[in-house]
Amino acid sequence: MKKEAKTKRFKYAWMAEIELEDLPAPFDELAGEIGLENTLVVWEYFDGRQEYFRKIKKALLDARNRVIQKKFTGRNHDDLAQEFDLTTRQIREIVQCDPRQTMMFDWRPR
Repeated sequence: MKKEAKTKRFKYAWMAEIELEDLPAPFDELAGEIGLENTLVVWEYFDGRQEYFRKIKKALLDARNRVIQKKFTGRNHDDLAQEFDLTTRQIREIVQCDPRQTMMFDWRPR
């Protein structure tokens, strides 16, 4: 399997000659997922720094919750729980801040 990254995107021209077999773990696995060229771009970008990557699911909870709130109709707790692999209790906790839930109880004296 000889794939080479043929591009001028790299800081060093010799990096265009790197082959998949040259990569150590876990970069070889990453190249299998996103391609050799993209792996080398990521590798060059971080350039020896140690970075911690949070689990994607935890990092994107706000976005997921926003989608749940947009899809919430007031009566579809079960459907949302199934779609997002959550419990109906978790769905209720997520949508409790939804203005559509509180409008009904938002009473102000005139």
